[in-house]
Amino acid sequence: MGQQKLLLPVDGAPLAQRAVDLAVRELAISILVLGADGERVRAALRLPDTVRVVMNERHTEGLSSSLACGLAAMPARIDAALVLLADQPELPGSAIRAMLAAAEGRSEAILRASYDGVPGHPVLLRREVWQAVSALRGDAGARALAAERPEIVGAVALPGPAPRDVDTPEDYEQIVAPGG
Repeated sequence: MGQQKLLLPVDGAPLAQRAVDLAVRELAISILVLGADGERVRAALRLPDTVRVVMNERHTEGLSSSLACGLAAMPARIDAALVLLADQPELPGSAIRAMLAAAEGRSEAILRASYDGVPGHPVLLRREVWQAVSALRGDAGARALAAERPEIVGAVALPGPAPRDVDTPEDYEQIVAPGG
């Protein structure tokens, strides 16, 4: 992007604020992992006391290092983590609720949202795979483990198109354009 995308304005607030607000609204525990420009991003966000911020000092090692930081920060009593991405401002609360409801009746160690058969986010990781996920390297996140061990992965069909990621200036322009 050439700049810190989490600070780009969307509806008068930084892009990352939507993910924070959604997590606070829908989840019992919210852990925000910040990497590049972490202090600057943190200062720009409205963070309720219920959000625990973790700075990923190894963020240059890729997405997997942020995932490991977040999992390491989870309280011992928690047996599953739902991974949200701060660059998906269109993710609806209904997707989180559907993932949590699916987790109640399913036993797979990894549950992945699926939109028209295409895997996406959010992703639920049960504690039994946290060590293996935390051992991953690079930008693959849990996707690498899911590809290696497909028998532990379950898809949760969610309605509609997958929420868009803001990864390029064009993605951002589409999100903020009227009728975006």
